[in-house]
Amino acid sequence: MNYKTKVFILIFTVFLFKTAKSQTFENLYSNWKNSKNDSLKVNSGLQLVKKFYLNKEDSVFKTINLLQEIFKLSQKNNFNKSYIVSSFYLGNCYTLQSKPNVAIEYYYISIKKAEKIGDDLGISKAKMGIGLVYFSQNNWKNAIEYFKGSLQLSKKLNNQSRISTQQYLIGISYNYLKQYKLAISYLDSSYILKKKIGDLTGINECLLGIADYNKNTGNTDTAIKIYNTLEGIYLQQKEYVPVSLINSSLAEIYLNENKIQLALEFAQKAVEYAEKSTNLNPKLKAFDIIYKIYNQMKDFKNSMNFYIKYQNTKDSIENKDFISQISIANAEYKFEKEQNQLKLEQHKQKLEHEIEIKNKNRNQSLLFAMLLIMFLVGVIIVFSYRGLKKQKKISENLLLNILPLETVNELKKHGKSLSKIHKGVTIMFCDVKNFSSIAEQLSAEEVVEILHIYFKEFDRIMHKYGIEKIKTIGDAYMCVSGLNSQPHISAINCVKSAIDIFKFTKSIEKTMIGKYNQAFSFRIGIHTGNVVSGVVGEKKYSYDVWGDAVNVAARMEQNSEPGFINISESTFALIKEDFNCTCRGVVPIKNKAPVSMYFVDYF
Repeated sequence: MNYKTKVFILIFTVFLFKTAKSQTFENLYSNWKNSKNDSLKVNSGLQLVKKFYLNKEDSVFKTINLLQEIFKLSQKNNFNKSYIVSSFYLGNCYTLQSKPNVAIEYYYISIKKAEKIGDDLGISKAKMGIGLVYFSQNNWKNAIEYFKGSLQLSKKLNNQSRISTQQYLIGISYNYLKQYKLAISYLDSSYILKKKIGDLTGINECLLGIADYNKNTGNTDTAIKIYNTLEGIYLQQKEYVPVSLINSSLAEIYLNENKIQLALEFAQKAVEYAEKSTNLNPKLKAFDIIYKIYNQMKDFKNSMNFYIKYQNTKDSIENKDFISQISIANAEYKFEKEQNQLKLEQHKQKLEHEIEIKNKNRNQSLLFAMLLIMFLVGVIIVFSYRGLKKQKKISENLLLNILPLETVNELKKHGKSLSKIHKGVTIMFCDVKNFSSIAEQLSAEEVVEILHIYFKEFDRIMHKYGIEKIKTIGDAYMCVSGLNSQPHISAINCVKSAIDIFKFTKSIEKTMIGKYNQAFSFRIGIHTGNVVSGVVGEKKYSYDVWGDAVNVAARMEQNSEPGFINISESTFALIKEDFNCTCRGVVPIKNKAPVSMYFVDYF
């Protein structure tokens, strides 16, 4: 069973209403298609969705189309109950399609409407839906907040099945946050309740959470025993997500016990089963443990390969979390805008009625009432504009963590970003000389921690000079200056940022040696030329640049020395009046004609 199916079963078995079995598909579909009454059409449509569509994963596209019609009819006629249910179901369907940004908007709309009419069950369901979205993105704190909100209402409604599921999800979230006392408290409560109501699937899920708790708190014998029992059950059911997580946990136990070969065997199985699923979380855990094992074995090539996979997977999850935050902001604005329009219409109808009854022949009162209407329209328009401006700013700030400003503006205006040619930009590569041999003397955690210290400051320096960071690849840092400025200015700024990098690395050298017994020595290469930029990928935004100039810049860095800034002839021509440079002569480079190189004398 793949991840989508697992989420489908978890959400819909907990949330869906029971429906009568006496009506056939043909009867319900006929009622839906032929009904002229919006109320009857909405009700028959929801019965059709619940009974015949939502029980099959491959019917999700038909379900979404039908639900969109129900949602619009409910919105138009102010049918509160069907508006709440249809928006909640749409959230479920988009969760099935792995579109959390869309799902979270509909969940949020469902919550806000349910709160307005005091529908506790509707609020509880939608909060659980948002919690599951955040849970899938490893945003444990936000997930717990929504799970607890849902749990509180489930207790009020005395819904035992929902209570046990929410307790389980809160428990494993606390496990991930390493708050183990809270984790086992919720997991034990869930396990007891699931046994009471006979939820066999839920019992196994609780046992997996309890096994993780025992592993994390040092009771490894108990954990291994539970893991082995559950692995057999999940393999029989072809549920590869929990199988991958179990093997990652076993690998972690054996790595801590220094049983390296055994740990590697389980880690390889974890990767194998993780690749069978679209879920990113088992991949994140599998890549994390296997790169640590290879690092322990001194196999630094494999260690770095899996570390890069780990970082890319982590970035994908974090980017989805950014998009979820944007979606919350957009949903809030949409809902408030709709409510403002509704209030305006209600005020208008009320005033017109009063005018008709009390002020039929009084032109002065009529004029006053119309002016009041216009005033209300103005007030609501002002508040709507302010709300839009506020939410727009939130969305823009979040997007700017991922993409350049110009690209963000283009996406907002056209809904897509076209590739662009940039002439005379300056590209910089920076990496650690002899990184592999240095990394052999450090643990994997120390390597990651040290790189974070350096790259965090590099990001601050790039921001200072208006330079666009493109990406990091292992120990390498790549950026581009001049995507939107003059070649001469961008080349100078790029060299200034390189000098600031070396000032920083020098300033923390003693601290790094004292703490880690190592300080990284960076080398820098810079080249000026033409590139093409663009956004690639459908599942994750990725901004990058391409061109021969990028390859030349990489060769500049490879032919540099620790503590030196190596620049090409084209960069030298732009900065020679501003910096002293030492000519290195013509230097051969891989797969290219020899290039004139210069060291910038910044000492």
